[in-house]
Parts: sequence; C-alpha cells; structure tokens
Amino acid sequence: MVCAMDTEQLINKKSEYWMKKLIDLSKRNNLVNYRFTKSKSLKIVKPNFESIIDDLNSESKIFIQKGESKVIKKCLWLSSEKDDEDNKKELKDDKKLTNLYRKAAESFKELGINTCFVSIGILKYTESKNSDLFYQAPIFLYPVTINRISTTSRETHSFELVGG
Repeated sequence: MVCAMDTEQLINKKSEYWMKKLIDLSKRNNLVNYRFTKSKSLKIVKPNFESIIDDLNSESKIFIQKGESKVIKKCLWLSSEKDDEDNKKELKDDKKLTNLYRKAAESFKELGINTCFVSIGILKYTESKNSDLFYQAPIFLYPVTINRISTTSRETHSFELVGG
C-alpha cells in the first residue's frame, strides 16, 4: 500500500514537472487535444497494430486500399471511412488524401518541416476527475511523406506513404 502511494506521488510530481516544461498546454495544441476532422484525419482499420509498425519501420512504400480485399498484402492499409456505396468511400478517401498531401507539401514549402504523421495509439483523458469532457492525444507519432503517384491499380489510391 505504501509503495503504491509513493508511485502515485512520483507520477504526479513528474507530470507536474513536464507540464511546466511543455510550451503549449492549451487545448489548441494538437499534441494535447487532437480533434479528428473530415479533412485532416484518415483512420486506418487494417492491418493490425504490429503490421503498421513493421510497415513504417521497413520504410517501404505504403498504399491505401480503395475497398475491402480478401487478399492480404504487405504495406496495404484500409481506412475506416464507411459508406453505403464503395464509390463514395473511394471519393472521400481520395479527397482526404489529396487534402493531406496538399497541406503537408504547403507546410514543407513554407516552414521547411514535415507536418505529416501517422499516429499510433490515442490517449483519452479528462482534465480533472469530475470532468465529463474527454480529450484525445496521440501517444506515438511517426513521420511520413505523402507522394502522389500515377497508378493503374484499381485496388489502391494514387498516393503512397513513405515512413522515415
């Protein structure tokens, strides 16, 4: 019981220390409070967590599938966009990928830094114990580059992600 209390005090002390060290703890900071939006978020549902990390670490080209496929291929991801018609889903994914591509290219041109990341894991938290309002923060961010490619594949979108 004493050990658990010491651990809790240590965690509180360390979190206070890091809160003071962080530059921006406001809810406008996407690292503290990420809001999934229609234009700048694409949730990936397949493959599983380990495969995503393997694909990113291998620095291979990663492609986003247009629809559910029975054939499981390495470096082929599926987004969570759902629609009654596959055609609409493809258009939504393509719009999102185009927006992400343009924003990443613009940021790199203006600021000289990569602003496109794959987030692995989301932490859900509240500011206080009594609060009902939940915030979400990415746990691990992996930098990626989005490239537009000319493709003749009916399976994948005309964009590729490259980790690293």
